[in-house]
Amino acid sequence: MIFSKFTIVAGVALSIASTSAARAQLGPCYSAEQCRAMRYNYDMVMQQQRNAAAQQARQAAIDLRNQQRAEAQAEADRIETENRIRQAAIDAEAAQLAAENSPDNKCHDPVVAGILIADFNNLAKDANTPSAVDIEHLTTKRYDSSDIFVCRGIFVLTTGTRLPGVISSRLNVANDPIISFSVSAF
Repeated sequence: MIFSKFTIVAGVALSIASTSAARAQLGPCYSAEQCRAMRYNYDMVMQQQRNAAAQQARQAAIDLRNQQRAEAQAEADRIETENRIRQAAIDAEAAQLAAENSPDNKCHDPVVAGILIADFNNLAKDANTPSAVDIEHLTTKRYDSSDIFVCRGIFVLTTGTRLPGVISSRLNVANDPIISFSVSAF
């Protein structure tokens, strides 16, 4: 339990008030020995009250320090998490850039990318469907030939919409390419 300075001051004031009341309750003493015993008992009670108040104050200080440490640790953890997230984004961006610029990225070749845009636009023959005009962040997931491939990218449509997805091609039994596009495979 955390005590404020006001609570501690109020506790000290209560202690002083109880001291006066305790002395009044001692009553008269009829011998020096009895007076010493009463004073000793009174002093012990007062010492116990002072010790209890001091212990409460120490415990309040400890609790406050522990709370401050916990808050500082929570803040440090939050900052560390943000830094890890930021670093992961930087690493992912660097990996994406490396994949795009890799000599093994066959899908990024302008001729192949042109074929991919044409294949994507041939998937939807409806006049109301927007067509692709560009592919951003184009990378190769698999490339065996111009008829067997899996390419990943963000297709820029004539409406300005960016559609992330994977376009792939495989051969059917007649060796004709079957083109498919999947947003969920991205």
